[in-house]
Amino acid sequence: MAADLMWRLNGSLAVGPWPVTISPDLTRATLQNLSTLADVREIHGWNPYFTLQFADDSTFDVTVGHPGDGTLTLAEFP
Repeated sequence: MAADLMWRLNGSLAVGPWPVTISPDLTRATLQNLSTLADVREIHGWNPYFTLQFADDSTFDVTVGHPGDGTLTLAEFP
């Protein structure tokens, strides 16, 4: 399943989107373009809370684990 990963400062300012492929259980994401990995790592260093936005414009807030090699571990943001 495809989605966009974004980091939101507030309702009107976001960084990204970074296209990702999401596992069916929403626990892993893989960056579709590894050239964006450095950007995701930098933002993650500030704050690990991101938003997934799907094609139907629905969103899901997640905590992203360390973005190692472009595969991201996701957990639902409380």
